[in-house]
Amino acid sequence: MKQSYNAEVIIVGGGLIGSVLAYGLSKRRIKTVLIEKQPLENLISQQYDNRTTAIAITGQIALKNLGLWDHLSSNAGAIRHIRVSDGSSPKFLHFKYNDITDKPMGYIIENIHLRKVLYKSIKESNTLKIFNPATITETKTSESGVTIKLSNNKEVKGQLLVGADGKSSIVRQQAGINISGWEYKQTAIITTIQHSQPHNEIAYEHFLPSGPFAILPMKDRNCSSIVWTEKNYLADAFLELSRNRLTQEINNRIGPITGSISIEGPVHQYPLSFQIASRYFKCRTVLAGDSAHSIHPIAGQGLNLGLRDVSALIDILTHCKRYGLDMSERVGLSRYEQWRKTDNLMMAGMTDILNRIFSNDMPTVRFARNIGLGFLNKIPSLKKFFMLQAMGKSGRLPSLMNDDAL
Repeated sequence: MKQSYNAEVIIVGGGLIGSVLAYGLSKRRIKTVLIEKQPLENLISQQYDNRTTAIAITGQIALKNLGLWDHLSSNAGAIRHIRVSDGSSPKFLHFKYNDITDKPMGYIIENIHLRKVLYKSIKESNTLKIFNPATITETKTSESGVTIKLSNNKEVKGQLLVGADGKSSIVRQQAGINISGWEYKQTAIITTIQHSQPHNEIAYEHFLPSGPFAILPMKDRNCSSIVWTEKNYLADAFLELSRNRLTQEINNRIGPITGSISIEGPVHQYPLSFQIASRYFKCRTVLAGDSAHSIHPIAGQGLNLGLRDVSALIDILTHCKRYGLDMSERVGLSRYEQWRKTDNLMMAGMTDILNRIFSNDMPTVRFARNIGLGFLNKIPSLKKFFMLQAMGKSGRLPSLMNDDAL
């Protein structure tokens, strides 16, 4: 016998963005159903996702305002300095947190810690129902609502369907929302290293001909996350090396700043692409996170853009709840699309341009980059602008991300 459930908001995708949104809406007493195709136990496995995430200060404020940060802070490594260099050039650009704030510019945290805190929190909510493992078999949308049929013979009815199911979003496809973009022909190689010298809360970004190479400080002062961007065919070759040879390749790219190193844990690879949805809502469907936009990780802003999507949606849907409006109320979703699409396009464009400029070994371009880094280092106002971008403090922010002290 088919079981039927009623909700105000149905979220498809139990990753980081879908889970934060589900938890945030449940905190606002909005009846929510979260659908995830994987068992939640699988998602908190180190083998499933050994990546780390850069959380900008505004993202940290949002997580704090949702009551999540206190459970995450003990596993978060602070970023107080960012040092950017171009290949083997002796010139570098140094961003110092105390030039603009008394707080860190951001944090590095392992995804597994984020997932564990999120899944524990959403399981304890009494206004949130989770269906997993489950997939959508049919979606029907009408003026009166949306009905989702699931593979586990359950049916969910609601006012609004949220697609938070990633770059290949089924929700986006079923809604008939087009995407534009391209493959970068680059792969991100992700791992964690132990090193003999402390990182001193400095994040390094080396721009190399094949792509950026980032060394990100973790909670352990002698442990860092590596995000190594390589051309696809080279990435495949590197990943076939022995652990000792791969360690040598990583050490060659880091240089002497960390002392001796060793790889800790698994090494994973992720193909990189640029993708933007033509619109963020249609009828009773709205998109958030990678379902709406996927950008290059060169600036570490992927999750932060998703958190801004989440914060904006929570603000708008809370307004609907307060005034007794339908969750798919068009004016609110139009505001969400305008608000978030502008911000996401600006960041997507900036990361795309940076990757194209710096993943290039032409002598004239390399010369211009070195001049540009030296020039930027001497102009405090420009440095402040880029620091604010890295901290996520750009343009209009949702109320969940506001902090007068920032």
